[in-house]
This record gives sequence, structure tokens and C-alpha cells, in this order.
Amino acid sequence: APLEERSLGAENPGHLAGPVIISEIHYHPARGDSEFVELYNRGAEPLELSEEARGRGWVLRGLSGVHGEEGYELPVGTTIAARGFLLVSSIDPRLFRQLNSVPDSIPIYGPFGGSLDNSGESLRLMRPEATEGGGWILVDRARYDDKTPWPVAADGEGPSLERRDPGAYGNDPENWGASERTPGTPGETNTIGPPPPNIEPRALFSMSPEAGFAPLRVEFDASDSNDPDGQLVSYSWDFGDGQSASG
Repeated sequence: APLEERSLGAENPGHLAGPVIISEIHYHPARGDSEFVELYNRGAEPLELSEEARGRGWVLRGLSGVHGEEGYELPVGTTIAARGFLLVSSIDPRLFRQLNSVPDSIPIYGPFGGSLDNSGESLRLMRPEATEGGGWILVDRARYDDKTPWPVAADGEGPSLERRDPGAYGNDPENWGASERTPGTPGETNTIGPPPPNIEPRALFSMSPEAGFAPLRVEFDASDSNDPDGQLVSYSWDFGDGQSASG
């Protein structure tokens, strides 16, 4: 990172999402619907999702190719528009477009082989290095699950998994939620936004008596303390005279 962006001696900054992210996952659709993975380009310019010199496209690991090969590889020459979407479907792209009323401007690829695991899967978006014989570079990843804290509504009840904040870490369950629409929003802006900010707990206490002659026994009570959007798990006291307590 440039010198002014480094964090030597300070807390590390948050994960920086890449220009193209995994923005929606429909891993366990309701009967009659189909699976899909949606990519989103956060950038202000269109981006080619292939390396023509190597003859390789970007790959979604966690999916498989139609012939069972590891990862679904996008065709050479694939592009994604600025602030635009791209879909990879489990069924024929033409049928998926028709069933979900996806505009012609949104590219759809597929079908991918097999199916997404209903009990959890690690999806990784990889791009090929430009050098001949080079490896693969991780662009984004999302490890979803069907257990808490992942939303249960996305596990077969109809909604998809939608990413809340395109710029936040894709592997954090708090950055995902169940779509407010069934079967999700393929090729459209997600229906859910960032989670509400955390409200800090409020420490409230009383003391009795408040004054008196030494030696004096004072009782402190913090049972009125609360956390508006959470639950108190512990108490810690500092009396300002070197003495501390808990409970």
C-alpha cells in the first residue's frame, strides 16, 4: 500500500472489496425456481473478466463446469458494465432470462454443473494472472451457511442471499441477509441495505448512601444499565482509587 495508506503501529483497516464482487447467491430456491450467482461491478468503468493473452476467463470456484470440471469459467471476452451485473445460472440462460424477466442488457452465463450445497458452500471469484503460466488471484469470496447467523429464510423459503454493503467484506455473515423478494433480485439492485449501526450499551448506576463520615460502606447498583440492541454480558467497576470489581 502507499505510505499514506499503511497502518504501521495502528489498528488494521477493514477488508477492501475488489472491483467485482459476489453480490447475490440463490443456493436453495423454492420449488420451481433455479439457483444463480450474481456478480456486481463496483467500478465506474466496464471491466473484462478474462485474460486474452492466456485464453482464460475469470472462474467461480465452488461451482463446477457443465462437464464436472472444478469451477465455472467465464468465456474469454466476457465483460461486465460499470455499476452493472452479471449472472451465472444453473439452467439455460435463455430460459432463466425469460422466467425471471431479466433485461437483455444483463449478461447471463451457464448452466453450471451440479448444484450449490444447501448446507453451505465457499464461493471464490478468481482471476487469472496476466503472465504466461501464471496462477490465479482471489478477487472475492463468500462462505455462506444455512445456520445462524446466516438468515434461515434464504434456505429454501424462496428469498436469495443478498449482500448488504458492496464495499464490505464478503465473508462476513453480518454483510448478508435474505432478499425481501422471491426469488431474489437477479440483475437488479439488492433489496436490503447496510445493517443498522450498533447502539452502545448505557451504564446507569446508583449509590447509597451518597455521603457520610468515614468509615463508610457504600453500595453500588448498576441493574438499570441496558443495551438497546443487544444484551449485557458482564459488568466492570473502576472506583477511581485503584480498586475495581465485577458483577
